[in-house]
Amino acid sequence: IQPDNSSPFMLKELKVLNFKSFKGEHYIGPFKNLSAIVGPNGGGKSSIVDAILFVLGCSMEVNKLVFTVDGENQALINRDMFVEGIFACKQGEYWLRREVT
Repeated sequence: IQPDNSSPFMLKELKVLNFKSFKGEHYIGPFKNLSAIVGPNGGGKSSIVDAILFVLGCSMEVNKLVFTVDGENQALINRDMFVEGIFACKQGEYWLRREVT
């Protein structure tokens, strides 16, 4: 189903696993009429924006997206990472998932 201009896609929720500053699995949202992401320094605001861009298909360097502890480069080996976006429009919900295994 192709959305028309009267039925925009709206981001409802993100689910991330080992993405940037988010170790383990996290649910972010629900988003209602999202217009800004606010929070303290180091709170993961840019990681949320990067998760949205990643799930929408923007190309990014994988070694900068997978959660690691400082200086722990071998953490990239055998560490799964994904971002899942749940979007809603008039026709229903759509799930986009992008992962690195």
